[in-house]
Amino acid sequence: MRTPVRTLPIRLPPLPGEALDSWLEATARRMDTALGDVMLHFGFPVRHRAGNQFRGIPADWTIFLDERLAAAVAHATGAVPEAVTAMTLAHYDGRALQLSSGGRAVTRHVLWGRGSGSRFCPDCLHSSDGRWQLSWRLGFSFACTRHRRLLADRCPHCGRVPRQRPRSGRSVPWPELCGNPPIRPGGPITAGCGTDLTRASTLLLPPGHPVLMAQDRISEIIDEATAAFGPYRTSPQPASAVLADIRALGIRVLSDLPAAVLREQIPTDIAEAHLSTDPASPHTGQATERPGFMAPPRAADTAVAVTVALSILEQPGIQPAGEALRDLLEAVREELAQISATSIDSWGAGGSARCCSPCTWPPSPLPSAPANTSATASRPRLPADRPGPRKTSSSEPGRSPRCSGRPGRSGSHHPKESTRGLWPPFSPPCC
Repeated sequence: MRTPVRTLPIRLPPLPGEALDSWLEATARRMDTALGDVMLHFGFPVRHRAGNQFRGIPADWTIFLDERLAAAVAHATGAVPEAVTAMTLAHYDGRALQLSSGGRAVTRHVLWGRGSGSRFCPDCLHSSDGRWQLSWRLGFSFACTRHRRLLADRCPHCGRVPRQRPRSGRSVPWPELCGNPPIRPGGPITAGCGTDLTRASTLLLPPGHPVLMAQDRISEIIDEATAAFGPYRTSPQPASAVLADIRALGIRVLSDLPAAVLREQIPTDIAEAHLSTDPASPHTGQATERPGFMAPPRAADTAVAVTVALSILEQPGIQPAGEALRDLLEAVREELAQISATSIDSWGAGGSARCCSPCTWPPSPLPSAPANTSATASRPRLPADRPGPRKTSSSEPGRSPRCSGRPGRSGSHHPKESTRGLWPPFSPPCC
């Protein structure tokens, strides 16, 4: 029988939205005790240099905490187990990210999941004595709406992304510093350089800035776990499907939208922050080679992608959203000769592109634009004289392939993402 964990002599309640590692570090600091001693008291297993995954130890306890550890931490601190588990990324599983089958890691190829590391707001760290928000670890977090500034991506001195690995447990933690300071004067530096992160500089945003409004909308989607705005009004969708839509559009914004068009659609300050050259942090090679397919490494890049995507998805209905998407397609078509109305199925698995299919577009002056036969339709549907969908071969004379795309292309690049989105149960035939 396991001996119950003794309660702590000094208890420090967690802040709203605080991450688990931040709370544990703040507790150790309040008790003037090495972090490792506090972790051992709670019953956390000791990490080894290798093989931790085979012992049920995640790369970061802020990702997942099993019931035994959650109960032990709750008993020792006077909290409730549900409040403890809510400080881990498992709290967002199925809404803003997807955990692996074992729940020990974040899937990086779905919903812009971040495998490790955290952005941060220097002002929030300063006002809270170094307490870190859990939401800063999400791929869709890019701005602090309270202090109206972009989140910082890296330490301004060493260039590392904070919290990419657990802090050393051999000293009293100072959470507002980059990693831990040297254990002794002249000693080795662990997990960082000791720079004061509250002094980091980020882009300040004026009230009402589109980036702040976009971050507010993202927070609303995640917190409410569903969306019923714009084209989702008649058919509300879960948060994971809506974020997949935003990601699908964001991929094209980051990959193919010309800089001149981008400057016309968003304020100059955030456009220049996105277009400026900035050395990427380590471990983000694939994210920079294929922009948007994985979580963008910079807050400015994420802000641009989400803001432009929401400018389409916040239109008052599917018809206006289709018009806005057509403008984006025309801008992207200048960069990609192969872009067409029937190729948008490969833009990800969210479905925003399908909801604004050619059948909902208004007439276009472009010779290559599809003919419009349902401009007044509120959402894609079959013509009235056709009772139901009919299977047709793409080789049948005079017939166009279905809008669902050519075989093998519909969402095949991201099979794990939600395929629920704005489109109806069937894809309408091209008119």
